[in-house]
Amino acid sequence: MPTTHYERYPIKVVRKPVKLSLASKASLQPAQVNALAAFARQARAAGQPRIAIRRPSGGGNGAALSRDIAAVLVQQGIPAEAIVQGTYPGSSRDPVQVGYIRSVAVTKECGDWSDNYSTTYLNRAAPNHGCAVTSNIAAMVVNPDNFVVPEAMPAAPTYRRVLLINQFVARPSGTNP
Repeated sequence: MPTTHYERYPIKVVRKPVKLSLASKASLQPAQVNALAAFARQARAAGQPRIAIRRPSGGGNGAALSRDIAAVLVQQGIPAEAIVQGTYPGSSRDPVQVGYIRSVAVTKECGDWSDNYSTTYLNRAAPNHGCAVTSNIAAMVVNPDNFVVPEAMPAAPTYRRVLLINQFVARPSGTNP
C-alpha cells in the first residue's frame, strides 16, 4: 500500500505527438505562416531533433505547399536536415500535416473519494493526498526528460566565491556581515 503522495501519484514521462494541419491551398496564407512560425518556435524550445511534413498522396497542391512549409521552418531556425518529408493516404483536398514528438509528464487522475474520513480513526493520509500538487508539478515542468535524466549542473562561479570568502576573512571580529 503506497503511503506517500509520490508513491500514489508517480510522475511518468511519455512521448506524444504535437501536430499542426494546414489546408492545401495554392500557397501559404499569412495566418498559416504565423501559426507555422509559432509551431517551429515551440518545437525548437522543446528541443526536438526532427519535424515531419506529411502531404496527402492524392496530389494537388501538397508538394508545393510542403516545400513552402519547409522554407518557413528553415527561416525559423529549424535545420534543413531535421525536416523529414513524406506522404499519407489522402485526397488532394486533405491538409498537409506538420508534427514532431515531444516528452510529456503525466500522472494518475485525481478524484479518489473511496474513504470517508469523517468517521475513521486511522492515522493515514487520504487517498487523494498530494494528487493536485503532483499533477501541477507534472504540468509545469519545462523539460519532462529531467525526471528521467537530470540536467548537468553548471560549473560553480569560483571568482564570486573567492570574493565573498575574502570579504568574510577581512571583516573585523564581532561585526555582523
